[in-house]
Amino acid sequence: MEARIKNIIKNMRKFKTSSGVLKVTNFERLPDKAVMPEYYAEVKNPIALDVIKKKLKRKKYSSIDQFMKDVELMFENAKAYNQDDSPIFKD
Repeated sequence: MEARIKNIIKNMRKFKTSSGVLKVTNFERLPDKAVMPEYYAEVKNPIALDVIKKKLKRKKYSSIDQFMKDVELMFENAKAYNQDDSPIFKD
């Protein structure tokens, strides 16, 4: 299972914008609380790839479904916080 999750994360890195920037870049880490406190006021369950990787390393996932729920939460947070026409929302 751990190998499958790592493979999914690895494959997320294959998608790039038209200018060649990895689409997953904006999802690597949570925004800095000092710089973007409004993000934390709006997003109740913040999560980013670095948090997901830590959970994987600490064996917090007992199924692929648990992992996928965190990935889905990460993307739903981005969609909820960002405007529909923003690059992050589209990514």
